[in-house]
Amino acid sequence: VLRVLGRILGGRDAELHDLLHEVFVQALKGIHQVSDGARLKAWLTSVAVFTARGAIRKRQRMRWLGFRAPEAMPDLPTATADAEVLHALRRTYAVLDQLSADLRIPFTLRHIDKMELTEVAEACGVSLATIKRRISRAERRFVMFARRDSSLADWVEAHPRWRTL
Repeated sequence: VLRVLGRILGGRDAELHDLLHEVFVQALKGIHQVSDGARLKAWLTSVAVFTARGAIRKRQRMRWLGFRAPEAMPDLPTATADAEVLHALRRTYAVLDQLSADLRIPFTLRHIDKMELTEVAEACGVSLATIKRRISRAERRFVMFARRDSSLADWVEAHPRWRTL
């Protein structure tokens, strides 16, 4: 659950542990909905997705009201990745911040978390056709915004998958 939240919201998100707690609070409230133990993981993932969606929407409202943007917050020191990789990761999540929750979540689950399309659709509570449309739209918007970012533009053009969008 923490991994799913981290991939959707950004791995170093200050709210991750609070949101993780919220996921399990919501899960305990709705555990009666799970009748098959084999479906528990998928159901818990969908609870995490809906919790992340709420957090993204809250952030968007906060930015609209003029509160400090997440990218304006000071970075925590890390010794595991070089500065270039960290900068690219920050810029990637800054681009993702420009997507609506309905586009960002499927995009991150598919491309960052590497979930299968059927898993993404199930986690988001929509049909496979809907999730394919959302991912396609999210990919186009992500590439459009990434091309405008000097840190990501070369990367987009270097990858055949993104270059054609």
